[in-house]
Amino acid sequence: MNAQPHRCIIILTALFLLLSSMSNAAEVQEGGLRIVSPADGTVVEPGQPLRVMVEPEPGVTPIAVALISPSIFTFTQQPPFTFTVTFPPDAPLGPQTLVADGRDTRGRALRATITLDVEISRPVTSIRVEPVKIGFSSSWQEQLSVKGVFTDGQVRTITKSRETLYTSANAQVAKVSHEGLVEPVDNGSTTITVTYKDKSVTVPVKVELKKLSILMDIKPEDPRNVVNLDSRGRLPVAIFSTKNFDVSLIVLQTIRFGPKGARPLTMEEEDRDDRDDQGDRDEREKKEERRRTGRIRQHLEDINGDRLSDLLLFFRIQEIGLTCADKQATLTGFNLRGERITGTDSVLPSGPGCR
Repeated sequence: MNAQPHRCIIILTALFLLLSSMSNAAEVQEGGLRIVSPADGTVVEPGQPLRVMVEPEPGVTPIAVALISPSIFTFTQQPPFTFTVTFPPDAPLGPQTLVADGRDTRGRALRATITLDVEISRPVTSIRVEPVKIGFSSSWQEQLSVKGVFTDGQVRTITKSRETLYTSANAQVAKVSHEGLVEPVDNGSTTITVTYKDKSVTVPVKVELKKLSILMDIKPEDPRNVVNLDSRGRLPVAIFSTKNFDVSLIVLQTIRFGPKGARPLTMEEEDRDDRDDQGDRDEREKKEERRRTGRIRQHLEDINGDRLSDLLLFFRIQEIGLTCADKQATLTGFNLRGERITGTDSVLPSGPGCR
């Protein structure tokens, strides 16, 4: 029997299994493989060869292992699972996920992941930022895109480079994340300065939002709104519908609560906190689906008895940022009409140091 067709079948089968696991990446758990070199967080330069060593965990026999990143795909069937790869010269700078993916002889998915920091030592001649100016009137965020022109003539995306710094001249008008995501806070004007190495660009920002006050209730079951600052638990916050306001129009991803701008818990986070192994098979399957989606869980119910659906969200107390001196807490966000919603309720902090 000719061994060549048999080898081709093995290769095609391995590729099929690996591509199948890639298409279901959210469902594949870490395990079975280890990336032993380079170490997680290693800084690599685009255009330079990188040696990657992958080992199976004890008792695991891979039939093939692939090495995958946004700009890399290669695989091998035979141990040792060692690869020499290169990030392209024009690869975006910043964190890059490197995945070792495979299947073992029993058909089980194998996976190991590290994050590499792709950076370049070459000087930059200029940087450019898009958009060149930002106006907020009905939107709740704007992502800056930053590119650098380097001395080798190559244009590279540097938006997420660790050397790219973003600062807001007035964080009370607009704030910016370390990856260049700009969010409006209140009406007014400010500037965002983007700096990479020795080059800087300034982006003017103007915020002209429609504002809408909403009704909310912290801890609806507790009229005093006592919050134990030492608690590792969750704080419920109700947002009420009225004849002029529908909670179903709230963009949940924009909700921020308290001094530190806590975000509502996602379905996955709530399920993980609950650790509830009870329930029938259908409920367990629903929980697994929620874990895969990562969406914010919204509890819609008539809380105040006015026959309108209200919204109940949960926040981790340690992420809210309350102190003993706080007497109230504010929730902000946006709705689908582009209105900035704001609600405030009283709080009574408790715990050591609070009187």
